Amino acid sequence: MTRLVLLISTLVCSVLTSTHAAAGGEGTIGRVMAEASAVGIDSSAIYEVSGVLIEDGPVKVVLDSGIVMFLKPVAGRPVGACFIGTGSAAFVPTTTVERNNLQRFYPAEQYSEEINRAVLLFADTATAEALRGTPARLPAKGLAELMKLAKGSLVYDNGTMDADLLRCLANGWNRSVLTVLASGTTKWECSMSVSAFQPERYMLYIAEVNSNVRSWKFASMCGAEGETIESRDDGMNAGDVIAIESHTVDARFERDLDLSAVDKVRCRALMDSIRVIDMELHYGLRVDSVFLDDGTRLTLTHPKESSRFWVELPRPIARDESVTLRIFYHGEVIRRIDDYTILETSIEWYPAHSYKQKALFDLTFTYPDNMKLLCVGERKDLSTNDDMNVARWVTSAPIRNASFHIGLFKERPIETEKDVPTASMYYRTIDQAEPVSIDVSQALTFYTRLFGPLPIKHLYATELPGSHGEAFPGLLHLSSMAFIKGDDFFAEQFLAHEVAHQWWGIEVDFASYRDQWLSEAFAEYSCLMYSQLASKERNKFFRLLEEYRKQIIQRGRRVIGADLKPPSIALGYRVRSGGYSGDYNTYIYYKGAWVLHMLRNMLLNLETMKEDEFLGALAEFYSTYRKRRATTEDFIRIAEKHAKTDLDWFFTQWVYGTDIPTYTYAWNKQRQPDGTWKVRLRVKQTNVPETFRMYVPLKVTSTNDAVYRLRMMMTGGVAEVDLPLFPDEPDEIVFNDLASVLCEVDEESWD
Repeated sequence: MTRLVLLISTLVCSVLTSTHAAAGGEGTIGRVMAEASAVGIDSSAIYEVSGVLIEDGPVKVVLDSGIVMFLKPVAGRPVGACFIGTGSAAFVPTTTVERNNLQRFYPAEQYSEEINRAVLLFADTATAEALRGTPARLPAKGLAELMKLAKGSLVYDNGTMDADLLRCLANGWNRSVLTVLASGTTKWECSMSVSAFQPERYMLYIAEVNSNVRSWKFASMCGAEGETIESRDDGMNAGDVIAIESHTVDARFERDLDLSAVDKVRCRALMDSIRVIDMELHYGLRVDSVFLDDGTRLTLTHPKESSRFWVELPRPIARDESVTLRIFYHGEVIRRIDDYTILETSIEWYPAHSYKQKALFDLTFTYPDNMKLLCVGERKDLSTNDDMNVARWVTSAPIRNASFHIGLFKERPIETEKDVPTASMYYRTIDQAEPVSIDVSQALTFYTRLFGPLPIKHLYATELPGSHGEAFPGLLHLSSMAFIKGDDFFAEQFLAHEVAHQWWGIEVDFASYRDQWLSEAFAEYSCLMYSQLASKERNKFFRLLEEYRKQIIQRGRRVIGADLKPPSIALGYRVRSGGYSGDYNTYIYYKGAWVLHMLRNMLLNLETMKEDEFLGALAEFYSTYRKRRATTEDFIRIAEKHAKTDLDWFFTQWVYGTDIPTYTYAWNKQRQPDGTWKVRLRVKQTNVPETFRMYVPLKVTSTNDAVYRLRMMMTGGVAEVDLPLFPDEPDEIVFNDLASVLCEVDEESWD
């Protein structure tokens, strides 16, 4: 397997060309970083080359002719080289979604540009051998700038290195780890990568240079042709070095809320010959020491201002071999403002190799006795000693993320119905405490009846200052804005969304970032359905849908620009690239919710107005994928089962695609000899391909107020159809009844 990172041209030179100091520290990591920080040209390894080809999947780099100058070895092996000459770089995305996304930023569905200089960083012998040629001399010009780029790319400002490159160097792995930074002959610059440590191995960043100003876009990420992201219910991803199976944390909060903790971590090797393990922890925390379970102190490297730290084992461990580490750390993860407490991080307060992995948690907290602490899991013990509380919380099954909250909370029980988890609320702001507790209770009951029961026994809802909300198994962080009267969003809508995450995102987890809409959009549409039940505002459901529709459509015109198409839902967090940070909400939350709404109305029985198929699909999706990670394809299969028809075209257009139609319609009517009425309807479909199709509901109201509902399948540019004969004279036609399609609608006269 390979890891290839290609950065074409000067990659954010203002950041990467600064001088770095070594991270320091004892052991392998310290030595590797020190050597990398002092890197220079190896005068004994300068070559003239021609016809060098580096190709892996969609990535292709050709060095036609020029001079290659190797950098001095690091960890006893070649790690990089500079190139001056002529060549080319190409990236061919392997999926339609990625080809379309590339065309949002670049005028073709595959990237291909000429290059004339480059810096290459690597950790495998095959790449080093491919770059050797005929011995040559240093070129007269251009080397100084390349060396600045090489040093800035090898060691970052915070003293760390690329994690995948460092993994290979520290563990002695002979894997292809290649980074190429180069300038070309055109205005385009790019960064291409292949990484065995990523769920999708190939990545492409591009920038269009205007007056030396670069704006980098995350243009593509994909697997090999026909390859999909591996989905495992335990949260392990391709490239994870270890699996953390359990955390046993003993954490102490002093009265100033400074944290000191030890985490007993049970790890299992996922690869062979692992000597050095990398883990993450919030940058506000510092690791003091790490020990094996037998008391052996291990070599630790934790660069300043870095969330990543490295631990060196006494000997390499083999695949499936287990090791237990005791990690001691301290720092600040909580700020106190008056009587409110703010979490600096909800999950990074304990060490992890990946925060997607599921693990068992046994968490003991010592904290001031005037405070209350709530946590995931079940509280097993609570005692008080010397003005300090000691509480132990344990999860009964592996979970993805563990969180807690601590504060000077008021406590309020929340009444719930039978067969629904009990609940309680912990808060400081009393203004809207009663409405908040009602919405939490009603949402719990509504979703339980709609989707199915939760495994938790109790739900803790806690107030968190700010505008952020987050959900964990049996625990909610609710924004203080929900406790203040007057904000429409933070009333029932926000609360119902966070409660819905107990079903969508927690019980049913999403398989990869491409499927994250299964969490956020499902929670968002659940809260919209809740508003139909609970809101005092009669039309709130449709008002919110209309607000979302306008934001989706106007976002493309007003912010993204006329020449930049909107992103696909299947891009997940990457929808932000090239647009605005708010695009994540616009497309993953709001457009995703619209997808569910369109599916709901497409499956609606227009004669009885029953929703059995749609609601049945949601309930089966929940029951089938509880405790599992689901993909979009998993949901499609269940939706098709309940629709009793193929829906691939629907999800291809609305989840994987980016087009949004505009319909312009006109109609006329004519009385028939038998007294019935004939209606002819003309529809023009624009802003989408000719092949775009969609079922659009119609509502026909007669002069005597009779209502008739029907659907038409619209495809192509223009369609004229005769509607079924009506017994009464039609007076009005509502095209796109019940806001059933995300679109724009205009009416025109027949003539």
